[in-house]
Amino acid sequence: MSMDKKVIHTVFEQLVERHPSRMAIESADDTVTYQHLNGFANRLAHLLERAGCSKGNIVNVVASSSIELVGAMLGIFKAGCIYLPVDLSFSEKRLRQIFRETNDGMVIVTREHYEFFLHLSRKLEIKIDRLLVVGEHRDFTLFGMAGGKQDRIFVEPMLQWEQNPNNAVSGEDSNYIFYTSGSTGEGKPILGAHASLSHFIHWEIKEFGLDEYARVSQLTQVTFDASLRDILVPLICGGTLCIPSKDTRTSPSGLLKWLETSRISLVHCVPSLFRLLTKELLLDEALRYDLSKLEYILMAGESLYAKDIISWWKIAGQHIKLVNLYGATEATLIKVFYRIDTVSDNPSQPIPVGGPIGNTSIAIIRDAQACQIGEIG
Repeated sequence: MSMDKKVIHTVFEQLVERHPSRMAIESADDTVTYQHLNGFANRLAHLLERAGCSKGNIVNVVASSSIELVGAMLGIFKAGCIYLPVDLSFSEKRLRQIFRETNDGMVIVTREHYEFFLHLSRKLEIKIDRLLVVGEHRDFTLFGMAGGKQDRIFVEPMLQWEQNPNNAVSGEDSNYIFYTSGSTGEGKPILGAHASLSHFIHWEIKEFGLDEYARVSQLTQVTFDASLRDILVPLICGGTLCIPSKDTRTSPSGLLKWLETSRISLVHCVPSLFRLLTKELLLDEALRYDLSKLEYILMAGESLYAKDIISWWKIAGQHIKLVNLYGATEATLIKVFYRIDTVSDNPSQPIPVGGPIGNTSIAIIRDAQACQIGEIG
C-alpha cells in the first residue's frame, strides 16, 4: 500500500517496513515491536471485517491504557471503522448515553474488563451484536450476542491476516469519536477525521524535531482526545510509547521516578498534574532528579499561570522546554501553541495560548466580525 500522509496508519505501516524490530511500546509488564504491534492490528482489522463491520461503523473499545488498546485503535483505523474508547468507571447515565448514541453493535473488550462489562451490558440493556474479547496473549475470541446469548464464533487466524489490509481509507473518512466532558450537561460526541488528526501529529513531530529517539509518556485518560497525541506522536516519528503502571500514574513521586528511569523525553499533561509534580519536587529533595532525558513538557486542557512556570523553573531549572497548547475537542486536539520563554512578573497572569500551528488560521470574532488587535472576541 502506498503511503498517504493524511491516513495515519499507512505512515505507521511504512515505519514497520523500515524498522520492524524497533520497540514500539513499553508498558509496565510488556513490550512490543513495530512489527508485532502491526501484526496484532492487522489480525484485528481482518477479524472486524469478517465479523460484519463495514467502513464507517463505530467500534466501542473497553480497555485500559495498554498495548492491546493501541493495537485495537490501529486495527479499527485499518478496517476503515471509527474508534470510540469507553471507560466502565463512567456513571451509568453516561454509559447509557454513549451506547444509545454511538454504538453499531460491535464491542472490543480486554479480558481484564470482560466480566464486569458483561454485567453492565445486561444491567444497562446495551445492544451488542458481536463481542470481541482480547486475551492475555493478544489472542481473540469472537462472540455472537444474538438474543442476549453468547455464541462463540470460532475463527482460526490465518497467516495472511498478518498482512496489511487493502481497505480504501481516505483522509476525509471519519476515524474516531470522543465525548466532551459534559460539564454543562450531557457530553457531546465529537467525530474526527484521518486528515485533521494526521495534520496535528505531523505538525508536532516537525515542530519539536522528534525522531526515533523520542520516548513519550502515555498519561492522558484514554477517553480524552488528547490521548491520541500521547499514542500517535511516538509511533509516527519512529519512537517509543511508554505506558506506566496504574500505581505509578496515581503517585506524583512514583511518576517522577518513572520519568527518570524510563528516560522519557516528552510529556503531554494537564497543568494540574504539572503542579503536582512541581510540589513533589519542592517537598522531597531526593526526587530532584536531573531528568536529563526530558526535553519537553507540553500542557493543555486547563489554564496555566505565570506562578506555575516560576515555581517549576525555580526547582527544576529551564533546560526542559515548556509549551502551552490550546484547542477544543471539536478542532482536533489543539490549534494554537506557545513556547514559554519568559513569564510576567504578575504570578496570576495567564500564560498566552500563542499562535496557530502550521497550515492553520485562527479568527478572533465578535458579533460575526473579525476583531481588531487588542479587542476581546
